[in-house]
Amino acid sequence: FTPAPVDPNSTMLRPKVVPRVLEQANSRGVITSLLANHEGSLIACAPSDDPSASVVAAIAANVWQSFQRAGDDQVMVIECDEGKVAVTGAGKVLLCIVGEKDAHVGMLRAKIQALKTHMHEPLMLVDV
Repeated sequence: FTPAPVDPNSTMLRPKVVPRVLEQANSRGVITSLLANHEGSLIACAPSDDPSASVVAAIAANVWQSFQRAGDDQVMVIECDEGKVAVTGAGKVLLCIVGEKDAHVGMLRAKIQALKTHMHEPLMLVDV
């Protein structure tokens, strides 16, 4: 998984581009990628028509707040009946990816870290 290049002169988070960047993680067992605020409101997701994205965002935010660690460098993996959710803090937002039941935890961690690294500067500018 290698995210598409970003214009190095631009640190803006463009709403039309975010779902396309998130979509790049959706392969090899990853079903959905999303951004949510710390209260659990969905900001963006890929695919955009995922009916469970807002529920995942709310649950992920709730669990993240309950078990929040000292910093945003941690990746938390929540194992559910229907799949796995990896969550990490990225500035003032949460980045989540939803994997199938048999998705490897290491792969989920690697993908979420790659997305976070790729989107780091624009995500630091988000004010939610």
